[in-house]
Amino acid sequence: MYYIKKVSAILVTLALLLGIFSLPTSSYASTNEESNQSLEPIDPSQVTYESNKNLSDEQVSDRFQEINSKYDIEEPFSAEDAEFIRAYASSPTDSTD
Repeated sequence: MYYIKKVSAILVTLALLLGIFSLPTSSYASTNEESNQSLEPIDPSQVTYESNKNLSDEQVSDRFQEINSKYDIEEPFSAEDAEFIRAYASSPTDSTD
């Protein structure tokens, strides 16, 4: 009888640990699928939000600073900010040394 209780306690503990450690993985996966946005570059002439149209170099720089301070790491961008980044960010391979 003691043996059955001991084995049952171990099995219950293992089941609880398995449940606890598997939750963050499935939760993270569903969050990523929901917030998956394309950050493929677009031409600035293709922007649709008024706040992203016809910006000077200074306005672009200011907007990048604003966006940089507005979001935490891994926080998804708003559609408007994502469009701005797609239109005005250059890839590391675009820079000349």
